[in-house]
Amino acid sequence: FGIARAVSTQENLTQAGSVMGTATYFSPEQARGEMVDARSDVYALGVVLYELLVGTPPFTGDNPVAVAYKQVQEQPVPPRRLDPSIPPALEAVTLKALAKRPADRYPSAGELRNDLLRFHRGQAVSAVAALPATGATRAVRAVDGTTVVPAYAGYDTVAEEIRPRRWPLVTTLLVLVLALVGLGVAFANNLGIGDGVAKVDVPDVVGETVDDATTELEAAGFEVKVTNVENDSVELGRVVRQDPEGGSKFDEGGEVELFVSAPKEVAVPDLVGDTLDNATRNLTNLGLLVESTDQFDDVRPRGEVLSQDPVPGTPLAAGGTVKVVVSKGPTEVAVPDVRNKSRDEAADELSAAGFNPIIQSARSDSVEVGKVIRTDPGTGSMLAKGSNITVYVASGAATIEVPNVLNQTEAQATAALQAAGFRTSVAGQAVQASDVGKVVNQSPSGGERAAPDAVITIVVGQASTTGSTGSTTTTTTTTTTTG
Repeated sequence: FGIARAVSTQENLTQAGSVMGTATYFSPEQARGEMVDARSDVYALGVVLYELLVGTPPFTGDNPVAVAYKQVQEQPVPPRRLDPSIPPALEAVTLKALAKRPADRYPSAGELRNDLLRFHRGQAVSAVAALPATGATRAVRAVDGTTVVPAYAGYDTVAEEIRPRRWPLVTTLLVLVLALVGLGVAFANNLGIGDGVAKVDVPDVVGETVDDATTELEAAGFEVKVTNVENDSVELGRVVRQDPEGGSKFDEGGEVELFVSAPKEVAVPDLVGDTLDNATRNLTNLGLLVESTDQFDDVRPRGEVLSQDPVPGTPLAAGGTVKVVVSKGPTEVAVPDVRNKSRDEAADELSAAGFNPIIQSARSDSVEVGKVIRTDPGTGSMLAKGSNITVYVASGAATIEVPNVLNQTEAQATAALQAAGFRTSVAGQAVQASDVGKVVNQSPSGGERAAPDAVITIVVGQASTTGSTGSTTTTTTTTTTTG
């Protein structure tokens, strides 16, 4: 791919002491004249893999400088846009190898080979395709897998025509690439060159418990990744298989994946929008546990599930835990202190805080008429926004002084008490002739304080009568006057 055709200056960039190679397979750092390492070769392999899949290199141009510029500045069109039949995992591997930053690529050809082997075995690949958000450069029109029309602007342009690829041929070429990469890695390892990472023996931990296997592998210098799998023939918690296999050589400090026998997995249901009680019941029926936390929400009602982890559809082993966030209802805020403020000021401040003020009149000996006496709930209470707050506004004194009406006539006393804001109750009592018609007693007494509109009882003297036996009879009458 290029080297065999490297016979014209249209395909090559050669400048002694600076850059040498075929522009089509340059890595970005190579095109910039920076230091290169094994990851630069990974980029070149990514170009080869891309060309195998879609029939054209990711970047082409009228001259090597134009191609080199694209290697540095532009993103490749994702292969599946040109041929949707390409498996997503294979596209992800290709785009990771073609990452602009060396740190985002596979660290070595061996790592690229391992991911391709995982794809070949139908396992999940480690690659994550990092596609650019905007700004690609061209769309190609695949005719027979090898011919392309000139590039043009517009990353989102859909390929005009895509004919089925000759996948058997491509698969054969892919196997050849894997073989070449594998031979190169093995050769470099045998010579002690390559990525410079020491190779050590991988312990065989199949059949061991996951804890024992992890301890053994970590002692040998490896990182450990555990993946649960269902297996009816292996005891729960023991290693079913491992990757890389026991007895092989692998990078010191590399990651060994353990596939551990685990209980049957169930799909996590969709709990968002359900009540916590229903969500708990559903999870319990599936053999799963629930862990809940509360969170204020001004939209969702109290007790409704707002979010969950894992997301719906995620496989989870029996006994696993699903975390949910549950609404506590609207955000709670403190009731502001509006005491001794005017009615309007208090209403405005409470409304601004998110409450609904309800005004009521009340009497107070200490608060000026028209000012707030208190609120219910009181100052500082934590309440949800939208709650009702009763505001008590002073309408007058709570108590007033009772006039002294002793020795006044009934009419005079009644008028004086009513003028002060009281009602009156009149009772009669036999007295000496000099006190007849006068108030001889009152309750409450003059000078005491009573609530406005309270009833003040006055006792008016009446003449006594003498019976046929010569004894004196006292007559008492009671009348009530409403002021």
